Amino acid sequence: MLSHLVKIDLRARYKGSVLGFLWTFINPLMLIIVYSVVFTMFLKVNIPNYTIYLTAGLLPWNMFQNTLVGSSGSILRNSHLVSKIYFPRGVLPLSVVTSNVINYLYSMVIMIFAILIFHVHISSSVVLFPVILAIQVSLMLGCALILSSINVYFRDVEHIVTVVMMAWFYATPIVYSLDAVPESIRRWFYINPMTPIDIAYVDVLYRGAWPNLGMLLVAIIWSVCVMILGWIVFRRLSRGFGDVV
Repeated sequence: MLSHLVKIDLRARYKGSVLGFLWTFINPLMLIIVYSVVFTMFLKVNIPNYTIYLTAGLLPWNMFQNTLVGSSGSILRNSHLVSKIYFPRGVLPLSVVTSNVINYLYSMVIMIFAILIFHVHISSSVVLFPVILAIQVSLMLGCALILSSINVYFRDVEHIVTVVMMAWFYATPIVYSLDAVPESIRRWFYINPMTPIDIAYVDVLYRGAWPNLGMLLVAIIWSVCVMILGWIVFRRLSRGFGDVV
């Protein structure tokens, strides 16, 4: 069932469009170009090889944002299944997470081309890329379980998430470096669970360095706690899905 739902999501994503699957690359590529122009020509961000820096953080952020927005309505979009047959309800938000991870891996072709074009040095630290991805997937799954279950009872959640993600983006050091944040408020950025994850991606894909173990541990703690909380919330709320949807 999970495989079937993922295939449906991937096929329906650009169904009817002329370019179809190519939008997997065009969408993030256009975002990267726009942000690169704005932050290098107008806002004058002083980061060498800024395009690579931006790409390393923006692609996983797009995966994170699309997952949270898409998963929040995953139960309600499949209400015809929830109300008629029994199956593990967690498959629905999990399918959204899985399809976005697959889409992200496809879009990494952009990152590879950018690395080759700008001659960025990739060190052995890149072997930690799957570990960082697994940490983020755990965080996304926890968030997806929480949002999808709460949205069944409080249907404004789906709309609130869209607004929150806009603010969350600028609270994460993606288009700027954390070093540019004043030290007096920098510690507050670590409350953001995406901060250590984003920095870890930048370390292995842009700087060619090993991630800070302390920050990586923070990311692991965040993802595990959110995933456990998501499972508890989803398990309790899912008992009434059939009556509400």
